[in-house]
Amino acid sequence: MGFSTFRPLVVAIAAKYGYDAAKLAAQAHSESAWNPLAKSRVGALGLMQFMPATWAEWGHGNPEDPEANLDAGVRYMQWLRAQFPAASHADPEALATLLETDALHRDALSRLEKRRHQKRELSKAFAQGETGARERSKAL
Repeated sequence: MGFSTFRPLVVAIAAKYGYDAAKLAAQAHSESAWNPLAKSRVGALGLMQFMPATWAEWGHGNPEDPEANLDAGVRYMQWLRAQFPAASHADPEALATLLETDALHRDALSRLEKRRHQKRELSKAFAQGETGARERSKAL
């Protein structure tokens, strides 16, 4: 697959949000080389390489769905530009590193909160004498 496969979709989604189709295409190419099933070593998914925590906030449906991924990508990039206006003139590689670090941070916080919740639930179960609670708590 390549840009020609996704060109109509890129143009339509960019037009929907008043976004530059060439910038959207360049970002998708850079992120995934137009592979909608791309998965990075850190868990980013789809054409625009969303981390799970970021997808949960910005995405809808399946992150491997090109239309959903590009749509969320445009909205997220517009939000970033509004939050960090100076970033439009920043070094693209430095900005990409900053964004990846932010996404990793959010994903780590999400996993930490899930683990804390599991520990609280197991502590309650253990205090109530639930069978198997001690064994499950050792796994955490």
